[in-house]
Amino acid sequence: MEFVLDVYKRPYDFLRPVVCMDESPRQLISNTRRPLPIKPGHGEREDYEYARCGVCNIFMAVEPLSGKRIVRVTERKTKKDWAKFLNEIAKNYEYAEKITLVIDNLNTHTPGSLYETFMPAQAKELWERFEFVYTPKHGSWLNMAEIELNVLIRQCLSHRIGSIEQMRRETKEFMTDLTSRDQRMMYVVLTIVHLADSMEELDNDTETLKSTAAKRGCQLATLTFQQEDGLNTALPYGIRPIDTVRTLNTAATAALMPFASQEIQHSGGIYYGLNATSNNMIICDRRTLLNANGFILGVSGSGKSFAAKEEIASLILSTQDDVLIIDPENEFSPLVHALGGEVIHVDVRSKNYINAMDIGKADRSTGDDEYDEDGDGEEKEESQTIRIQK
Repeated sequence: MEFVLDVYKRPYDFLRPVVCMDESPRQLISNTRRPLPIKPGHGEREDYEYARCGVCNIFMAVEPLSGKRIVRVTERKTKKDWAKFLNEIAKNYEYAEKITLVIDNLNTHTPGSLYETFMPAQAKELWERFEFVYTPKHGSWLNMAEIELNVLIRQCLSHRIGSIEQMRRETKEFMTDLTSRDQRMMYVVLTIVHLADSMEELDNDTETLKSTAAKRGCQLATLTFQQEDGLNTALPYGIRPIDTVRTLNTAATAALMPFASQEIQHSGGIYYGLNATSNNMIICDRRTLLNANGFILGVSGSGKSFAAKEEIASLILSTQDDVLIIDPENEFSPLVHALGGEVIHVDVRSKNYINAMDIGKADRSTGDDEYDEDGDGEEKEESQTIRIQK
């Protein structure tokens, strides 16, 4: 046991990474009846009856010091499956001189498994790529991959999954989110303290909170006979009498922090999208901002024109604003006609043109748009900025 702990104490070495590997079987279970969907006051509900659809196996490899993870879902748990996964680990660390692999004491974790799967020369070369560190019997809990595997099962695979294809798809999505977005898993306890003037009001507020959480797929539990422990957990004492935690990634945890996510919910604004952190709607009125200008960036085909058309339509339908569009590519004309607008064509062949001499000059001293035409110091009631000559 001490040797395994000493391995974990080693400093990070790019050429000699420390990797933990574990595996776990999973039963494939499907519903015989369609689950009842989420509705206010209730989460998704499943019938007690289910159908067994076989089993599969999950291989997990994780490098604790870098956060790198490799997951593979296989139909069986055989020597050849383990050997192929070992070969996959070696390919992911082609740059390494030696890979320190922490694994459990199983009868499949032997050189014979490699020789039964690959040619002798390849099997010998693959075995020599690794320094194997075996956890003691009844001490598999020392393997950090077992912790990661339990988090994956509880966070991603705790519901009924009826096929190995669905298992692979959901596992890949979860691991991609952790790896590509540099996420970390954290143990979190969320305690809500709410007060009321009467017991009836308190019960009503409690049901409202549960119903709101159920709409988002979350289940809240009342701390019956644990109100004092719940209050002490919520207060900034640094203690946690409520011994109930669950795992969340860093993005979900950050959404719980009151100052980590800036929400934009303007009254009278229009919809611009979803907050990437909290997943709440962004409702913005740009006229109320310090600078109302904006621009849309994106690669070809990413939907820049669609986003602009969506904003134009929202402004026309929900406000009294006037919208002026300069459209060199003539791609907004159908939208303008549909919204009852006017299209003016200005080109070398059209009857319409812009006379540059009719563009008004702003007062440089005051910054106003009014133009004193005759120089007598008196401002005119109206100013002309652009005239479309026909």
